[in-house]
Amino acid sequence: MIQPIGTTGVDYNTYRIFNSAVPTSASVPGTTRKIWKITASTPVTLNAGTYWIKYQLQNAITANAGFLPSVTIPGSRGLASFNAKQNNAIAGTWISLIDDGNPTTAPDYTVDMPFIITFTSTTLGTNEVMQYDNRIQVYPNPVKDIFKISNPEKIKISSVEVIDISGKLVKTLKGSEEYNVSELPTGNYILKIKSNEITKMTKLLKQ
Repeated sequence: MIQPIGTTGVDYNTYRIFNSAVPTSASVPGTTRKIWKITASTPVTLNAGTYWIKYQLQNAITANAGFLPSVTIPGSRGLASFNAKQNNAIAGTWISLIDDGNPTTAPDYTVDMPFIITFTSTTLGTNEVMQYDNRIQVYPNPVKDIFKISNPEKIKISSVEVIDISGKLVKTLKGSEEYNVSELPTGNYILKIKSNEITKMTKLLKQ
């Protein structure tokens, strides 16, 4: 476990609200579940591999009032790969976070909690500063032909570089609403999503 240093929190000007009907609702959105943006520095060098992001938050005013928004994708309740967990401090167990739907007869979906990791990569042959932003989601993923990118902050994507597991650039796609990778061989790829701000990266599985 890595102990963060320099942790700060700011008001994100967002509230978590209860389910509401679309297009109209009898419930007025609440303003009691405030969302905060937390920034922490964890200077560390990691080897290639799979890691969990484990963190603990404590509201200094109300002990049971820590709220997080879930990662969202337009027109979808979630992806099968979403796997956020929450610790039950009383039972001492980790439980999967579930969107149980409205009404209760709706199918249950696992959810993800948003986080952004800003880092410098040496494995891709560059010292470029990049971000892994789990709000940036590729769908469908796995993909056969065409995928889209969920882009909640509406960053202007200039291009998407497709890199194979050896670190070789195999395709560059111009920023668009849809991206065609039908000619790529089956396998795992890394996407570098370029913009005028910062490069985001995520994974793609080609069927």
